[in-house]
Amino acid sequence: MKKIAFALLACCTLNNTANAVDGIAFTGGHGPDANMVAVSLTWDWGKRWFTEGDWHLGGYWELTGAAWKGDGPSPEKELYAIGIAPVFRLQRFTPSGWLNPYAEAGIGAYQFSGRRVHGSLSMGTRFEFGSHVGLGVTFGDQQQYDLSYRFQHFSNAGITSENPGVNFNEIRFGYHF
Repeated sequence: MKKIAFALLACCTLNNTANAVDGIAFTGGHGPDANMVAVSLTWDWGKRWFTEGDWHLGGYWELTGAAWKGDGPSPEKELYAIGIAPVFRLQRFTPSGWLNPYAEAGIGAYQFSGRRVHGSLSMGTRFEFGSHVGLGVTFGDQQQYDLSYRFQHFSNAGITSENPGVNFNEIRFGYHF
């Protein structure tokens, strides 16, 4: 986990847009092969599409550091990952109340510390793609809090013949600065 924290800090320090970080999020997930925790930094694109009605499409960049714990035949394995993903979000322009619902989807690239999730499951490569779909709400006086459910899938997209894919059901809590 120290390696992930260092990598996130280095990316933020070396990136000129680091001062524009819009939010932070904490994620916990469970799947049939592993459990995971993650910390993400987000940067809003500042662009809106399909703005004629009550809803609009926007998006943000998400830089994530994650730790996985294999949940299968021994020996259990810990993996660490860092990744970046563009995320598209469909949400209301103006909250209809204290809660503002949204739907989102994203796909990104992730580098893992190893290939083996647990004794009998190898992901094939250390480079993986991660895609997710999610539903959530923003809330608070300034809509600064964000709570969502995500389904996330990791796969190497057939780069190697060994490509079992790993799925997670995730709960995510975020704070927008």
